[in-house]
Amino acid sequence: MKKTILFGSIIVCFLIIISGVNSNLAVEIKINNDETEFWGVFVYINVVTDDPYPDHLYESLISASNWNSSNMLYLHQENATKQDIMNSLDWLRLNSDNNDYVLFAFASHGNIDFIAPFNATSKEDYIAAEEFKEELDAIEYKGMCVILDTCQSGIYGDKIEGKDRVVLKSTFRKGDGWIGTGDGKWYSFTKFVGDAFFKKIDYNNDYICSAEESLKYAQQEYISIVKMELHPILWIPRLIIDILIGVPLRYLSITIPYPTLNDNYDEEFPLVYI
Repeated sequence: MKKTILFGSIIVCFLIIISGVNSNLAVEIKINNDETEFWGVFVYINVVTDDPYPDHLYESLISASNWNSSNMLYLHQENATKQDIMNSLDWLRLNSDNNDYVLFAFASHGNIDFIAPFNATSKEDYIAAEEFKEELDAIEYKGMCVILDTCQSGIYGDKIEGKDRVVLKSTFRKGDGWIGTGDGKWYSFTKFVGDAFFKKIDYNNDYICSAEESLKYAQQEYISIVKMELHPILWIPRLIIDILIGVPLRYLSITIPYPTLNDNYDEEFPLVYI
């Protein structure tokens, strides 16, 4: 009888231990699934051969405490074909969940309808706004930030806006991107946004450098450029030349590269924790 009681007690203790272990494991798995992560894809295609800052934006975030290099993809030049970019969007879709923040940054040529991957030479090689938006909408996220550094990104960016999505655009609705140098500066939207992250710009002192704050910083850096570009002697000849060579009216711009924003995220979008 005593042996039976002893054996039963051992079984009960064993079951309690096992139950406790399984319970702890379940809790750990749940915490892991609910953890907020940051996922990023950085596409940069040199539009000039001597570009000194191709990985500037990527490097500005890789050292931030809330970013993990294993959650970041950097696509540059021949590694930034249309297929590479589409694969990176699939990678985000497979990894991100509704607790995560997603960033997709793209710097290259573009217009109001298409953005241009590496060596894009035909319509099939470009990424149309409708195609891009469909891919972005398929990704699960808590918040998404898209950074576009292309000509006429002001209109292209309007076409890819979505719920809980912030789109940073390098131009007005009509305007050329700017990648030139002058006065010892490199006039690039990607460069200025990366500078904001490196400097941990925090205008409202909430210990976060947000997407909105990085845009504000870039706008301030662009003020001198805008003043120069607004001078009619600079942009009227360009406009006339475009008309004479038959550029469709819908593509005409006065070249102003002032950054703009679409913001469908309720609060400020966190990108760097300070």
